[in-house]
Amino acid sequence: MVVLPFRIAYHFQGNNWIFGEVTCRFVSALFYGNMYGSILCLMLISIDRYITLVHPLSAKVFRSRKNSICMSLAVWAVVIGAMLPLLLTRQAYTVANSTITLCHDALPQMDQEKVFFPYFTSLFAVAFVIPLCVILFCYGSILWTLVSSDKRYIHAVKVTALVLVVFIVCFLPSNIMLLLHYSSLLENSEELYFPYMISLALSTFNSSLDPFIYYYVSEDFRAKATKLFACCRDNNYYKAGSSSSSKHHSSMSSNTRISTLNTVNH
Repeated sequence: MVVLPFRIAYHFQGNNWIFGEVTCRFVSALFYGNMYGSILCLMLISIDRYITLVHPLSAKVFRSRKNSICMSLAVWAVVIGAMLPLLLTRQAYTVANSTITLCHDALPQMDQEKVFFPYFTSLFAVAFVIPLCVILFCYGSILWTLVSSDKRYIHAVKVTALVLVVFIVCFLPSNIMLLLHYSSLLENSEELYFPYMISLALSTFNSSLDPFIYYYVSEDFRAKATKLFACCRDNNYYKAGSSSSSKHHSSMSSNTRISTLNTVNH
């Protein structure tokens, strides 16, 4: 949410970066850090569900508050470490014979071959392929367990399959296009720029889809969300009722006000 306005302004300016080279580094690092941080968090969620559904006896030991905090901190540490090369390397370059400054989109050939292609290849392997394999195994095991159970789990099977499909559709194209975009094996890599940008936009869309999907997956999440919206609705209704009462029923007796308050709270 923080970096997207910079990206939007950048593209509306005709891919001209006007915010400075240091800001370009931070925006690039936060953008990719968000993507791979999301992937690692989704991997942990898949492991959590796998243990809960496939190995329920181990769930009490594994699913502790301490373990959750430690794994969350581990994700942050990995993401920050993985983004350091982007923070320490120049990202903004002015196009020759032009006033346009590109941010991360076009890099010197030497840096692209010696730094960024190996970097994104390593990132692809460690922060995408490994989590993808873990997620496929966990959700595959969950689907097998649910399908082998009673028919009442058919909804859970569909939603679990949906989570897996959304993950692959959102993140697989962007990671493949990143490799192709920075690969020196392609002579006309500039032709991939538009698909490359579309795939990156698709990867950010995952953050919008997941909350709605998990609303239907997790009964606990659904109950808390419903309770939160119910409290907000009751508070707004109470404020509106109090305002209306003060304007139109100033002569209301003390007993009547108490009765009204009890009715609103219920």
